[in-house]
Amino acid sequence: MKYSVHTDSAENRQKVHDIVENAKQLGDEAFTSLVNQGHEEAFKSIDCLSCGNCCSKHSPILLQSDLERIAKGTGLSITQLLTEKVEMDEDGDFIFNQQPCPFLGEDLYCSIYEFRPDACAEFPHSDRKSQSEISDLLEENAFVCPAISQIIKTLENIHPGI
Repeated sequence: MKYSVHTDSAENRQKVHDIVENAKQLGDEAFTSLVNQGHEEAFKSIDCLSCGNCCSKHSPILLQSDLERIAKGTGLSITQLLTEKVEMDEDGDFIFNQQPCPFLGEDLYCSIYEFRPDACAEFPHSDRKSQSEISDLLEENAFVCPAISQIIKTLENIHPGI
């Protein structure tokens, strides 16, 4: 069975995991190169503003520096931000308290783009220098980001018999 970008199921998650683990056997340098090249290729044709899944389907982990930057940029106090827009998840991390993101407009533009959280600025994390260390993010984002879906399909085609 091939990986299906449209079905977020346990079976598909296992398939994505197997594809990534198989590609990682090429070594970190080769794996990272494939993912980075896939990132460059994917974003030649994918427009984030036509999607918005990253802002609609999950929340980034918010660091203290993110909270301070957002508060300063929006004119909200840290207390207001924590009370009105942020909550703590089951892992003890700060995240936005709603989905889609409270700063995502109907036009899929981010109203805090200039001071958005680091995790948002780095999403989908497929252009980092060492992909093996963060392959769990690649797997998780396979059902959120069309660019990652395209990268997974490329990795799958390296060894199509998985």
